[in-house]
Amino acid sequence: MNVDITTVHPGENPRRYMDQAELTELTQSIKELGVIQPITVKVQTDGQYIIVAGHRRHKAAVAAGLTDIPIFVLDDDKDSDTVALVENVIRADMSPAEECERVLLLLKKSKGDVTEVSLSTGWSEDKIRRRAALASCSPEVRNALVLRQIKLGIAELLASVPEPENQNKALEKIITMNLSVEQVRQYLFRLVQKLDSAIFDRSECSQCRFNTSLQSTLFSETVAEDAYCTNSNCYVQKTDAAITIVAESLKDSYPLIKVVRAGDEAGYTKLMIGGDNGVGQPQAIRCQGCAHYGATVSGLPGTEGEVETGICFDLGCNTKMVAAYQAEISARTMAASPVPASLTQASGNPAPSLYDLGDKEGAGDPENCNATTEKEPDNSTQTAATARPAIALTSAVKEYRRTLWNRAAMSGLGHNQDAAQSVLAAIIMKHKNALQGHEVAKVLSKYVETMGNTSMIDQSDVGTIAQAIQSEKHMDRKLLAAAAAYAVAQLDEADVRSILTFLGVDITEIWKIDGDYLTLLTKTEIISVADELGISEKVADWKKVSNGKKAELVQAIMASGVVFNGLLPTTLRY
Repeated sequence: MNVDITTVHPGENPRRYMDQAELTELTQSIKELGVIQPITVKVQTDGQYIIVAGHRRHKAAVAAGLTDIPIFVLDDDKDSDTVALVENVIRADMSPAEECERVLLLLKKSKGDVTEVSLSTGWSEDKIRRRAALASCSPEVRNALVLRQIKLGIAELLASVPEPENQNKALEKIITMNLSVEQVRQYLFRLVQKLDSAIFDRSECSQCRFNTSLQSTLFSETVAEDAYCTNSNCYVQKTDAAITIVAESLKDSYPLIKVVRAGDEAGYTKLMIGGDNGVGQPQAIRCQGCAHYGATVSGLPGTEGEVETGICFDLGCNTKMVAAYQAEISARTMAASPVPASLTQASGNPAPSLYDLGDKEGAGDPENCNATTEKEPDNSTQTAATARPAIALTSAVKEYRRTLWNRAAMSGLGHNQDAAQSVLAAIIMKHKNALQGHEVAKVLSKYVETMGNTSMIDQSDVGTIAQAIQSEKHMDRKLLAAAAAYAVAQLDEADVRSILTFLGVDITEIWKIDGDYLTLLTKTEIISVADELGISEKVADWKKVSNGKKAELVQAIMASGVVFNGLLPTTLRY
């Protein structure tokens, strides 16, 4: 709805910096088109409105001379601080320093619970911690970040410098000399490093000549009684080695591991089950088998080696999944009740993630996804427009699947000679360019002429061509010799898929789950397969073994007594 612009007043704006050129451009746009996207406000007792999000649009609208402005009134149970933070970030150009101030406010409200703030904002816990860490920057450093005089990576590095005075001295040189993040990193690494905060084995440091605790007289004025390392190269190498060990230890559990360094682009998000950023619980379980699902290991000053799991590294796919799930929820809600959508919105409670599955035993573990948080919408409400994208497969699963498909195709050909003749001939016809100069090419060209429809060959897949050949009920036997040599393994995946479809091969007749297959998967992929096929419900102490080591999980599944015949994971289907 539109209201008198004089009844709308600025509230607390998390964005302290507004680019004047961008504001002028926005003002001109509003003069021509008006305010297209309503601003978010809260109603006051006197009937006036306080802006929660949309300060720039309001400022530009006033400058453009508008007399009214469209608004969206926020429900009382919605936290305005969270909404202001999220909407300003979505609309871009909110400084990380401004995000830091808002994150600190939200952390204060949630009594320091990083997970709660992560769930309510949709940000990863890593991002929450990184923004909160900027509070260690001096006011001058944070202001320089707001004004875009330095990059986020530089501010994160300066946050590790203990004294504000030292930060400001470094800041002046950084701005004057226009230093890069890497140059600042190298400069700070030359400074002393506190040994108590090291994540590597410090046994060798106890007698090292670079340990300041052994040189108390020399360093007493600068490092007090704490032990510091003055050999930055050694310290950094040992820290990186320790971080690498942590990352390597996670590879059996997660398909993708990323070490986060100062200045890195986020490029990932927390995988949420419900709420405005959720993908739905069944989809979240399937996502655990995706090649883009995994964990981060912090390489940031002060949090080196810390791990955050339940992370999606494909932001584009996550956005589509979220949109599809929200569309399903809306369709289900509308079908079930005529109640207006504004009255059926979430209560403002934090949306569950893979860390929060309710007050059930095992809750809080990203790999325990058997508990039900909310009913998944019926698939019948899902339209083509909201169809979920397929999960990406790891290279190990792709290679295994291709080998299995090749076996299945050869098995199908071996058991159906009539179909084999047609398929093998179709392979040659479709890929005749690879046979230039071969004797079979001459025979082939004559046979193609007898079919009378050469355009069909170029436009069809191998399976379709095979169907057409089979209907001819005859074939020159000379083609079979060459066709036998044309290995199915040389075809692309689409051709093999079309052959399997034509043959109607049942893969479960030649394959079933075994230890070798499970061992090549990561632990989260195993859990995804077990949940999909109902295996997890039949394994004793599933919650315990699924939280243990991968080898123990594989052993428990294989010793469970489950009959695997007829069970085929979605990722192996053609």
